[in-house]
Amino acid sequence: NQPLGDAWSRRDIGAETNSNLLRASVDRFARSIEHMGLQHRFVTPAQLLDGSLAPYRVLILPQAIALSPDEAAAIRHFAEAGGVVIADGEPGRFDAHSRRLPQPLLADLFPPGSTVERTIGQGRAIRIGPAAVDRAEGAADSPLMRTLASIFAAAGIKADYALSSLGGDAVTDVERYEFENSGARILALLRDGPASAGTAEDVVLHLPHEAHVYDLRAHKPLGETDRLNLIVEARAPRLLAITERALPAPTVAAPARARLGDTVSLKLGFAGAPAAATAVLRVDVADPGGQVVPYYSRTLRLRDAAATVLLPLALSDPAGTWTVAVTDVLSGQVATAALTVAAAAAAGR
Repeated sequence: NQPLGDAWSRRDIGAETNSNLLRASVDRFARSIEHMGLQHRFVTPAQLLDGSLAPYRVLILPQAIALSPDEAAAIRHFAEAGGVVIADGEPGRFDAHSRRLPQPLLADLFPPGSTVERTIGQGRAIRIGPAAVDRAEGAADSPLMRTLASIFAAAGIKADYALSSLGGDAVTDVERYEFENSGARILALLRDGPASAGTAEDVVLHLPHEAHVYDLRAHKPLGETDRLNLIVEARAPRLLAITERALPAPTVAAPARARLGDTVSLKLGFAGAPAAATAVLRVDVADPGGQVVPYYSRTLRLRDAAATVLLPLALSDPAGTWTVAVTDVLSGQVATAALTVAAAAAAGR
């Protein structure tokens, strides 16, 4: 930034979102990984030092030009123990206070100017040339994506859910996100907007083994399978809930009768152990005319297998048969209960 002179003192708050070398590098690595159907995790300096790297196989240092000696030592130990370290610059060229050092702290892993792979103990250090990173914008078949795919394959890393075209070619213009909820996994698929110009794409989703799949946005079960033909759009994601076994149906218990003015207890649960640690239920309460009453309806998160919901009927509510419908968001299964509501008892004199 030295050639920019006093530009730093003239920055305003809007400049904080401008692109820079570090932000661009992080974004390109992240987008490439996401398009490969993998999930990355960010680690903090504290996690470098407390052993949090142990479960990982690959550590990426996007423009990590400033490091402390302890952080550099932790990275070196990670490589010597069998990890793969990837860099696109000179890691540790500056110290933790941004003071330039006589030589980078990780010069033994990444000699200045070298783009070759080096064996470090049981692991490897790989510098990716700037050309591969500069041309990568998450686009299909980018140099960075091809390079990372080769490195990850050698490290035994592959996507749980692979995408291919109908002809069998790999699909690299769809972002994939995975969310874990105990025994349930939610997979989100969204096609790139600018590249696809808003058009839909036919893809094949390959699961590692047969599983139960439910389309969360279409509210449609897709059966038990290990292969799905899907249409993926750029305007809205496909959201799929994937479980090892069929999810149990929700249950709802309500008293058969009540009067206006009563507070009714609704017992919610499942006809078996739920697969997810946190179940999400939608409770819709409809009046005798069949209209859902918004202030009696709600969405609940159940961390246990059962819950009680209170329904405080107002004296001004209509008498008749009320209906309670409980929908399990992950499976789309619905349980209903009918409640006959009579007028309030006349007050005695």
